Amino acid sequence: GMSSPYTPIEEIPKIVSQVRESYEKRTTHSIEFRKQQLKQLAKMISENKQAFCKAAHEDLRKNPHEFELTELCPA
Repeated sequence: GMSSPYTPIEEIPKIVSQVRESYEKRTTHSIEFRKQQLKQLAKMISENKQAFCKAAHEDLRKNPHEFELTELCPA
């Protein structure tokens, strides 16, 4: 069958625990890893710009052009 793109609710406590543990140990990823993550985030925003604008308009009644300028361009 089709798998959900969402994290199963029963997995969330374990993930939260791992994130808290990592934070408390002050373990972080390398600069290169973080740069790559930011590049991937920018790519995702760019590739989904129309969907973000549409959702902001439908959910918040925000003008799509205004949303792109005020919310997406700064990213």
